[in-house]
Amino acid sequence: MIVLADVSGSMLPNQHEDKIGVLNRCIASMFSAFARMDSVRGQVHVGAITFGGAEARVHLPIGPATEANWVAMEAGGGTPMGAAFDLAREILDDPASVSGRAFEPALILVSDGVPTDDWEPALNELLGNRLGGKAMRLSVGIGTDRTPDAEEVLAQFSGPEFGVLRADQASELPELFRWITDTVTSTFRPSLAVPNLEDFDRA
Repeated sequence: MIVLADVSGSMLPNQHEDKIGVLNRCIASMFSAFARMDSVRGQVHVGAITFGGAEARVHLPIGPATEANWVAMEAGGGTPMGAAFDLAREILDDPASVSGRAFEPALILVSDGVPTDDWEPALNELLGNRLGGKAMRLSVGIGTDRTPDAEEVLAQFSGPEFGVLRADQASELPELFRWITDTVTSTFRPSLAVPNLEDFDRA
């Protein structure tokens, strides 16, 4: 699993909510849950890419969830989402990061705004990638102030079976990430059904 996390300036804490703080706690909790998971299909590997300022960077290199040491992300700057798509594709193409025997990956995109770079060619290349095109792709939109353009980017990234997952308030993220955790876990434990998102309390 690779999380692509928006750390642009719009994610900074304000008097109403702390988007980046809640997102940090949600990702750390999800990775801890994967570390505790006992699966006959093998270990879950996790990693994270952040995009903010003028670039995307590897925040947590791909590795076993049991060895993941989450360091809090900091927010600021623009939303170079296209750069994050490029970096994700490079990681998926790197046999040192993703073994040829690995299961199909899960890609989780979390953002609250419109990309500030040329994202469409980068997304097309990611979706045309051998692993990127087959990946379980989930997109999470944060906040009520997202524009139609922002929604369209998230919709193009997400697999059609999931659509765009929405957290209108940062306080809704923990429940949503628990659903994501269970959904990804179901791919490693075939006996588990994919949970119904409507079963989760979004109040």
